Order: sequence, then C-alpha cells, then structure tokens
Amino acid sequence: MLWFLTGLEAYRTVRRGTLEAHRRWMIRNFAWTLAAVTLRNELPFMRFALDWPPAFLITVFWLYRVPDLLIAEWLVQRRKLPSLSQSYR
Repeated sequence: MLWFLTGLEAYRTVRRGTLEAHRRWMIRNFAWTLAAVTLRNELPFMRFALDWPPAFLITVFWLYRVPDLLIAEWLVQRRKLPSLSQSYR
C-alpha cells in the first residue's frame, strides 16, 4: 500500500510541475520496490538455512524495509531536495 501511495504522490507532484518533489517521491518509491526485491532474495536463506519460524519472518518482512527507506531519505537529504512542506506550495 505504501509503495502505491509513494508512486501516486510522485505522479501528483510531476503533474503539478514540481520536479524536485517528484524526484524525492520517486526515490522513496524505488526504496519500497528495492526492499521487496531484497527480501525475496534473502527469504529462502532465512527460512530454510536458518530455520526461522514463519512468525519471525513477518517481523523480518518489515525490518527489511527500514534500511532501504533510511538510505532513500539519506539520498533525499544529501541532495538537498525541497522539504515535504515546500512541495505543496
């Protein structure tokens, strides 16, 4: 759901003509996409090699998103893109 919402916000910002805000939202959207790919690559290892129970895998499912999203926010801040409040002006 959050992947869809970040993509929708990226679409809305580009339609308004705020390209820097669009770039920021697309970085976040890519982070959500990459987190899913990362999890799917590591899931067989965690499930079968480490023999973790399925209940723990739900926690891992959300934890895998945190590093990718932190890297995305770091990229947004490093590039000094406009803040979220500036994209709605």
